[in-house]
Amino acid sequence: MQRLDHLAASARAQSGLLTNAQLQAAGMQPGAVKYRTRVGGLERVAPGVRRVGGAPITWRQQVEAACLATGPLSAASHRSALALWGLITWDDVPVEITVVYERDPDGCDAVVHRSKDLLPQDIELVEGIPCTSVARTLVDAGAVLHERTVERLLERALVRQAVTVAEVRVFMDRVAARGRRGVGVMRRVLEARAYGESASQSEAEELLARICREHGLPPAVPQYRVEVDGGLRFLDFAYPQPLLLGIEVDGFGHHTQRHVFEDARVRRDELTLLGWMLLHFTWRQMTRRAWWVARTIGRASDLRTQAPPLPPNVL
Repeated sequence: MQRLDHLAASARAQSGLLTNAQLQAAGMQPGAVKYRTRVGGLERVAPGVRRVGGAPITWRQQVEAACLATGPLSAASHRSALALWGLITWDDVPVEITVVYERDPDGCDAVVHRSKDLLPQDIELVEGIPCTSVARTLVDAGAVLHERTVERLLERALVRQAVTVAEVRVFMDRVAARGRRGVGVMRRVLEARAYGESASQSEAEELLARICREHGLPPAVPQYRVEVDGGLRFLDFAYPQPLLLGIEVDGFGHHTQRHVFEDARVRRDELTLLGWMLLHFTWRQMTRRAWWVARTIGRASDLRTQAPPLPPNVL
């Protein structure tokens, strides 16, 4: 009876799943397992893994089944890990796991990545499911996702304080080797991020002035002051009345501090209520997609010309 209670507890903790080893440890012989599978009390879902009859079928259950089927040194990874860590909320996230290179799982219904650098310290439990660490997950993401998506995911993880840049760098340096997928993407993301952090206001002014000049746009006023409820707010660049169009060049470092991140949102709302339209560009966009930055400023200017806003109290 005690063994059956333990078996039931294991099934509850594993999304309704049990391994053959767990069934046998509870005293259930292989013949009994086959019989229960035949009559519907158990259902085979992966090599060596069964689902208890009546347990709901879920995506998380499929991920956990793949991990249970491939042994102890395996983990949800790549897009599955991003979903488990809450960094993506996409529909139809594939079941994706990483196993040690020496293991060649057969019959596992998942995208399986075999790795020569998977270590126990790279694996953490997320609600009972073994999952690659946030740092490793972000580096691995570069092997299956576009560089811009990886950049956004890194920023999201930093804002949530789920990882630090230092942790990502430490992992990347550990696994960096010729041909290691994902490392090149993350290295470019971090390099662009570091340059964006170190870029000065004067460099931003010079860059935006060049973009405006080369694309036939009027120059924007740098460091424009706007009075808000008796205080001052500064815009990186502005086209003041009659357009009331503000341009912000978003760096990276400040986003990782929660109070500064939230204050930026308050500031945005205050200026919007005063009639300003705010455009936000990253340093990467300004250096690599200048044509798009110029087109966006031009289209916003056209919209503001067609429907001029009410003038705020501007210094």
